[in-house]
Amino acid sequence: LGLNRINIFLSRLALVDAEEGFTVEAEMDKGNVKQLKMKGNGATVDYRAANPSTIRAPKSINDTPIHRVQLNSEAVILLQKAAAAMPQGVDTEVVTIVSDGESVAFELTDATKDVFSKIFGKATPIEEGNDTKFAHRYPLKTVIALFKVCPDGFVEIGQKGIMKMSINGLNMYVLPQV
Repeated sequence: LGLNRINIFLSRLALVDAEEGFTVEAEMDKGNVKQLKMKGNGATVDYRAANPSTIRAPKSINDTPIHRVQLNSEAVILLQKAAAAMPQGVDTEVVTIVSDGESVAFELTDATKDVFSKIFGKATPIEEGNDTKFAHRYPLKTVIALFKVCPDGFVEIGQKGIMKMSINGLNMYVLPQV
């Protein structure tokens, strides 16, 4: 299944996922999901999936989750406002999620190198003894789209920086930017 427009997918999913009798049907084409039809309580919404071969992503996720970070809705709203307030430029297309071992913050840097930072939680090691210091950059629009769907949920961050968030039983992965 290729999800290349994650913000559109999540918006459409949110239209019907809480409806009574929610179901998802997949239309297949040559072994790949071509289209998802999401239904609930008389409403239907379609999502045309991408061909997985056109998405540049690893064939398998080989990253062991080592950090768990709790989100909070106030910080998610502030992240959205900060993204709108920072002048557009190459650096504003990413958000850096940083842990100093005590707290976790997101950072946005604008085109003039001004920085906005907000502490929003703390990293909890998934296994005892894991270091909770890290810094990874992620695509801003993707992170905002995921966080908006589940603003009080949590994310897991792997040893290699791959972020995992489970939404309605679907694991969503966000690869770190270099």
